[in-house]
Order: sequence, then C-alpha cells, then structure tokens
Amino acid sequence: MSTMNTANSLTLEACIECLNIPAICYVGKKVHKKLFYDNAKLLSADKKAFQEHLDIVTWLYALKQDNTSLKAYVDDLREYSEIAILLVNLKQIGTAERIINLIHRAIPYPLLLICNHQDSVMFSMAPKRFSLAEKGVIVAEDVLNSSWINLDSISSTEIPFVRSLAIDAKIYLSFLDLYRGWESSFVALACSKHTGKLKIKHDNTQERKEFLEKCLALQGEIANLRSAIKKETQMNKKVDLNTRINELKLQYQECIKKL
Repeated sequence: MSTMNTANSLTLEACIECLNIPAICYVGKKVHKKLFYDNAKLLSADKKAFQEHLDIVTWLYALKQDNTSLKAYVDDLREYSEIAILLVNLKQIGTAERIINLIHRAIPYPLLLICNHQDSVMFSMAPKRFSLAEKGVIVAEDVLNSSWINLDSISSTEIPFVRSLAIDAKIYLSFLDLYRGWESSFVALACSKHTGKLKIKHDNTQERKEFLEKCLALQGEIANLRSAIKKETQMNKKVDLNTRINELKLQYQECIKKL
C-alpha cells in the first residue's frame, strides 16, 4: 500500500494503513446490496439512495478473537465479540448520512465504516447494545461520523485523528475497549472543530459529548438570533438581541474550555 504523500495529504490506501490492522484479519469481500434490503426496513427513498448513490461496499477486515489478541466482551447490555471494518464507496454524498445509518442498522456487529467519495473520506461508528423492547435484537445507541476529510488537504487535527484509530493490543484488551477508544477519538475530533486542537481523553467521553451538544445548541441559538436581527426593524429590539447574543457568546466560550 501507498504511504503518506506530503505533510498535508494522504491516499485512501495510506488512510486505511494507518489503522494498523493485522493482515490475517483481511476479508476483502463485496457486500451485496440485497443484504441491506433484507435486514433493514428501507423506505422507497432509502432504496433509491442505495441504488443511485451507493457504489460498492467491501468487507475489508473482520477483527475476531482468533486473529487478534483482543477478547470478547459480553454483559447484560451488549456483546462485542468481533468488529467489522467496511469500505463504503459512494457515487454521491447527498444522502451519505442516511446510507451510513442504514448500514449500521442492517449489520448487528459493531462496525467501523470508511466512507469514500472521490478524494474525501468519512469515518463512522455506532455503539450497539441489546434492544430493551425486543429480545435478540441489537440496536445502535448512537451514530458518530467524523465529517468529510479531504485527503488532498488534510488538517493538523485530522491526521492525528486518523492515526489514533490504529489498533494497539497493548492499549486495548477487549473489543469493547477498542470501540470505546475509537469513540473517544471521534468525540475529540468533533470537539476540535470548536477548540482548534485535538485532545483525546479516554476518561470523560460522555461528559465531553454533553458539553459538545451544549456548544452546538449555543451556536444554533446565536445563529437564530443573528437572523432575527436582520429582520428586526426596531432599534431597541436589535439592541436587546445583540445583548443576548453577547451573553450566549460568553457561555459558548466557557463551554469550549470544558471540552
């Protein structure tokens, strides 16, 4: 496989190579779209998206107990006995997030998706657990996407993010440990969009997610108020709106410090 080209670019092959997956885990088999039609409840719009926007899904690697040193994890809430890594080639990205969600829903194993469109990639994961409503069914608790990474102009926070996904048996003992390690990296990348720095923390991922949601909510509220100012004709109300925006900006800055 290729290696890094320059200080600010990667090839898709080099990106995958950064995961440091043992060669014995390689599968390299095409996943037929019929699998998704059979295992996910697709609406007509979903089927259209799969047909028109999804090119090829390749089962790249299967991480199992017999080809890694990682151990299975099982309790009353979840089972992590293996992890599948899929390469998802897309013709278009307009419905990418919907397609990603459906793939996570259709395959009961914990997945790491590497979505590719032209010179960009998006990583995706979804922590899974047993359904509380239906015995034997596994559901995705959440879907975490990295946002699109331009491999021709990869940023100083995105490169260490990709490298942080590398499988290191010295750090991770079980498949759940590995998956939670990836989750910490995904959350760190999302936080870096606000802080400008990638800081991966493994001990407070849930707390960071909560502060991240608060930051996004504050950004949304500020954006709504700015739109309201443009429509407002009365000067005193514009002043009130600006005052409120400044208050929210201070809250946002305080929130960033906790990321």
